[in-house]
Amino acid sequence: RVKERSEEIIKTSGAETQLEKVNALMNYLYGFEYVYQTDTIPDGGDFVDYFLFNEKKGYSTYFAAALTVMCREVGIPARYVKGFAPLSKGGKDQSICNNSAHAWVEVYFKGYGWVTFEPSPYFAEKFYDISMNDYRDDKTIFNEDGEQVPEPEPEKEDDKDTEEKEEQNKTENKVLTPEEKKSI
Repeated sequence: RVKERSEEIIKTSGAETQLEKVNALMNYLYGFEYVYQTDTIPDGGDFVDYFLFNEKKGYSTYFAAALTVMCREVGIPARYVKGFAPLSKGGKDQSICNNSAHAWVEVYFKGYGWVTFEPSPYFAEKFYDISMNDYRDDKTIFNEDGEQVPEPEPEKEDDKDTEEKEEQNKTENKVLTPEEKKSI
């Protein structure tokens, strides 16, 4: 039923390219709640199945495992990655400890290599500046205080920015911004 749900999500979204399909699956997961405490999976229960159909909330391990399995079920090469993530935005020395553990997903794109995806809504928004508004249907924009704000005007790129992005895209294993992912 995980495969059926994944196929249904993709079909409903109208996704055609591999990137659109991955984003459709992530968009679905972004509707789930990020929590650190979950119920115990019943004996004999499947971890991903229980998360997708019963629990519908969890921490990074749940989101990364679900996206990995969902991608694989529809023929998209994906791998589960576990490591450490920052607990504050860059620019500060940080101690790495157990509560810095995190899981994410890498998806293989021919010509690009393994591309990192952040399926956990809390981490995507708080630590990687990936706005959940990029994935929400209503595109309502909220500030850090939870107040609705007008949608910003798109920034114009100058030639220097374009050259820098072209140079960055030559790197095989890099984290792409939502805009870069949309352009693939």
